Amino acid sequence: MKNNNSTWVAVKKIKYSLLFSLFVYGIGLSTAFAYTPPIGIPAPDFGIDETAPAHPANWPATEAVGYYYIDSDHTAATDENNDYGFPDKPRISIPYNTTLAAGSYIEVAPSTSTYPGGNLRFDCSLAQPCWFRGADQSNMPTFTSLILLQQGQYAIVENLNISGSGTERVGITLGHPGSDYSSSHYSVRNNTISNNVSGSSNGSALGFYPGANSTITDIVFYNNTVIDAQAELGVSVIDGIRITGRDGGDERVWKWYPNKGT
Repeated sequence: MKNNNSTWVAVKKIKYSLLFSLFVYGIGLSTAFAYTPPIGIPAPDFGIDETAPAHPANWPATEAVGYYYIDSDHTAATDENNDYGFPDKPRISIPYNTTLAAGSYIEVAPSTSTYPGGNLRFDCSLAQPCWFRGADQSNMPTFTSLILLQQGQYAIVENLNISGSGTERVGITLGHPGSDYSSSHYSVRNNTISNNVSGSSNGSALGFYPGANSTITDIVFYNNTVIDAQAELGVSVIDGIRITGRDGGDERVWKWYPNKGT
């Protein structure tokens, strides 16, 4: 069904393919994902057309500084004396709560077990963006709780499957209303979020929450799929996505998300 603003309302057991973008000071460009902005709305200057770097030449046999490889299933996987991991000897855990330097690349392999969520911090640049990703959409690792992008800039999060049990909140969230961390130039694309149930009627599978003294700008949500997003007591969350703004927290933000129900 639709609300009075002609946007689709997400209801239980309806699947949505989301094309959603937020950005400030964008300029037009041709894109690898064939994105065409609506007439009169500029394309973002980061987050659509970038492609992941090639694997280091010394993979799979040895580590490469700045390139993380995580595979909790691998028989040789360990975090001990293994700062980055590599395909022949992966790390078990993801480097949460660590500020990741420009150019950092984190690849998470699919696993028979699931991965926990956590807080990622990226101190990256347009010339050296950071990556947190599954190898491709056919090899998506599964996470079972929130992935938080509370601070940083110039990072792409893609090819992840984030799935709850239907009793807790899961998804990807930028910022936090209780923090003063600022974020800019994040791209969240080609992910699947399912069975998100928030602890309140304001929850979402994809969220955007600037704090009282922080800003969040130049953000892209593109080609994500949200399935069964709902709040407590079975109340549906519109489109599985929530944008919470405040004066000065997000300026000149454009958004476009034609959602399709199946």
